[in-house]
Amino acid sequence: MDPLRLYKSKPTRGYPESTAFPYPVVAPVFYVKFGDPWPMRMEAETHMYAFEQLQAMPRSGAAAGMLPRIPKILRLIQHKDTLFAVIEYIQGRTFLELQKTLSVPQQQPLVDKIAHGIRALSSMTPPQSSPPGPYRGGIIRHPLFKDSTAAAVFDSVDGLEAHINKLTAVTPMAKAQNPWKITLERELCLVYSDLYPGNFIFRADQEMYVIDFEHAAFLPRSFQTLALHASFPTSRVLAMDVAERLKAELPTENLPAMRVAQGNFGVCFFGFGM
Repeated sequence: MDPLRLYKSKPTRGYPESTAFPYPVVAPVFYVKFGDPWPMRMEAETHMYAFEQLQAMPRSGAAAGMLPRIPKILRLIQHKDTLFAVIEYIQGRTFLELQKTLSVPQQQPLVDKIAHGIRALSSMTPPQSSPPGPYRGGIIRHPLFKDSTAAAVFDSVDGLEAHINKLTAVTPMAKAQNPWKITLERELCLVYSDLYPGNFIFRADQEMYVIDFEHAAFLPRSFQTLALHASFPTSRVLAMDVAERLKAELPTENLPAMRVAQGNFGVCFFGFGM
């Protein structure tokens, strides 16, 4: 695949908001995501690791049909200051599209499948001694943080926990509400944070594909709880439906304090190291 042709095909309007496109535009066979090399590589490597882990899961038994799939990244291509991830193109309809034609009762089996997909992803663990963050470490993208981007790279859960606890008491209002303090789980799991309905594709055979791993990272399980209860605005309805289905499986002890920290992250800025 010609990198220059890819580079010329990327959208020019709305960049960096428009960060993906089908290729070729007519009868596409690939889906191409692109961005700055470092964050794009973090996303791509997390995506590829999740793909490999999911491929290794047995697809026999009663629950096999509920397991999600992840499209395969076929190639990473860098041209100038842009990294392209060339991904297999999945023919199907997103849950966002299906919501427009299905009644609420008809949507429920699909929401069940999405919830099972989040459950399957959260069963994945990173390689031993991995730091919190994307595969092999890096910047965490999660709705907890201002602009969904952590201001630092964390090499341990201890460091991440201390950083969040600093934010639970960074404003006078938060201090008045103390003690707000979190104690994070030490084990990491794959947290999928962006429950945007367009991130779930259903094929005609009802196989479901999960796409877009920009906001996926290996984190303590409490981060999955927060992602479902305090999600992005475009994800809120689906996230709450999934949260209801997973409520018996996810920890909630840290949720109040993490909500306080989330609010404080929103009013702080990088100059304060937040």
